[in-house]
Amino acid sequence: MKILFTHYGSFSSNSMNHIGPFAAEMRNLGHKTAIALPELDPSYQYYRFPQVPTFSFEDILANPNRFEQEPPDIIHVWTPREVVRHFCEELWQLVSSRMIIHLEDDEWAVHQYAHPAEKEALTTIDPDHAQVFLEIADGYTVIMESLKDRLPPSKPVHCLHPGFEGSKNGTKNIAPISKKALGIPKDYKVITYPGGASKANSSDLTDLYNAVAILNQQGTPCILLKTGFPDLQLRKKMKSGVETWIRDLGFVSRDLVWQFIELADVVVQPGRINEYNQHRLPSKLPDYLCMGKPLVTTSANLGNYLEDGENALLLKTSTPEEIAARCQELFSNKDLAKHISELGMEFGEKWFNITQNTLELESFYESVLTHQRHMLSQAPGNQLEKVIHVLEDELQVISKPSVTTLRYRKYIESFKRKKANSQKKDHLDSGRPIEFQIYFPNEPAQMENCSLRKWYHAGSQEDWTIPFTPPQDLEWMRIDPGQFPGTYYLKKWALLNEDHQTLFEWNEAPNDPQQLQLTGATLGPVSEKGQEISSLTHDPQLLFANLPKIDTSKVCWINIQFYATEIESSIIRSRLKVRTNNLKETSDWMRTQNTIDSVLRKIQRRRSPVVRFLDSIRGKI
Repeated sequence: MKILFTHYGSFSSNSMNHIGPFAAEMRNLGHKTAIALPELDPSYQYYRFPQVPTFSFEDILANPNRFEQEPPDIIHVWTPREVVRHFCEELWQLVSSRMIIHLEDDEWAVHQYAHPAEKEALTTIDPDHAQVFLEIADGYTVIMESLKDRLPPSKPVHCLHPGFEGSKNGTKNIAPISKKALGIPKDYKVITYPGGASKANSSDLTDLYNAVAILNQQGTPCILLKTGFPDLQLRKKMKSGVETWIRDLGFVSRDLVWQFIELADVVVQPGRINEYNQHRLPSKLPDYLCMGKPLVTTSANLGNYLEDGENALLLKTSTPEEIAARCQELFSNKDLAKHISELGMEFGEKWFNITQNTLELESFYESVLTHQRHMLSQAPGNQLEKVIHVLEDELQVISKPSVTTLRYRKYIESFKRKKANSQKKDHLDSGRPIEFQIYFPNEPAQMENCSLRKWYHAGSQEDWTIPFTPPQDLEWMRIDPGQFPGTYYLKKWALLNEDHQTLFEWNEAPNDPQQLQLTGATLGPVSEKGQEISSLTHDPQLLFANLPKIDTSKVCWINIQFYATEIESSIIRSRLKVRTNNLKETSDWMRTQNTIDSVLRKIQRRRSPVVRFLDSIRGKI
């Protein structure tokens, strides 16, 4: 078989951790596979499956015969989000491939939580378009059984669990990361959470952040290692002091994600019981379980299949207090933690076996190729044209509109309204987060991955206190205040002991001129904001050398007071892909509008006089 996987996002998105292993494993079974993405972005450096070719949507549309001059047999569509639907709408007019749509979330719940800019950028579904898009498909895969309720009936559907392609030995060629290398004091417990923040999961992440703060308040020193892009809007809403215990690691490769999970004493997947959490399978759960880490997780989604006290500790409410209490159970009971780790790994190896799950997917593909196609699948044109074609055929033979006819009528009426109301909108963008990074003496292989990171927006006064014990003598420290040209102000940085007493401090007052060396920046005047540092280049660097001898064993904290303004960059403002016209929905909208009006009139004439009268009162026709 020739299989094209279509992905809604970038190489760095979590969904690629599902698509990539299946595409690679299918190749091992003798099939030809490729992956199509909206664009081939720079995050390709994190792509782990070079044996599977990748193409942009534009590349595929220019030449869909990418399999030895032949089109794919199967197009596996990773979610019905708008950016993918538009691509498939063009592609199915070029090839006659079977199309399978995958649901990895309750996309309708994701759409409900999404920011308006996300909807404009086509990274969520359109509820009206998505339902018809699903009907056009030849089959479906779902990540959880409960998502089957979201699908049209009478088509093949398969519950496709992700496959875990790594193992504990899979990262043996990477220098192991330790608490010491990260500058984490040795008596601290570590919880690892690899993943980003969204509007949909913001309350769950807030619960986890507050739970870590509670553990520290109750006398259990604890650090949360968090990978992924920063969530500054969420952090602004947190109580004072909560962020102290969060160690941001930035976006890292999958190999490093495994290293940070391996370092954890406990791993947590928070989640209140709601529509969003009930039907998803968080991408980190296969990693947690298959790597044998003691797991605290929600009772929703995969928690419905786990056993509390055996292969996980389950959260009934997922409040910060409950998360902290369940973590404390594992911290204080090594036997329980070991028991849960072992049984959790058994569960993970069964559920997320990449070889077995791919064999089942292969069988499903074969069944879809022999299944009778839906009338919408066979109709010509784009999505709207398909619906109109089916309606016109049906109106030739029916005397009374069917339920399907009325549903399609509702769809084209909705389409007509959206088209009439569509107009270009201006979107405000608060600017990308700026990364503040601190380097300190370490093993060369650990220098980048173990650096201290904080994110901020320009214009806000920052005062960070971070748990930190240097892994070796501090002969120097390097501060990179931001990745963009601009004006920065460093008020001070200081090393503190356990009682927050100062062991060393650098401030804006005159210092040894040899102590501060700049690259890509120049010193300006000192003001109440601090030492001005101006840079016209990317990645300015401040090297503090010849530091006085410090007993690093007494260092427990680092404090930074900092301010930045006038940060400028061509990429500071993200470019939203605003679209006022759907792809290929017609080159002549007036002609299509006339066809829509004609079909709607025909449907109306086949309805009873009473219903037609009521419709006229409602102003529908």
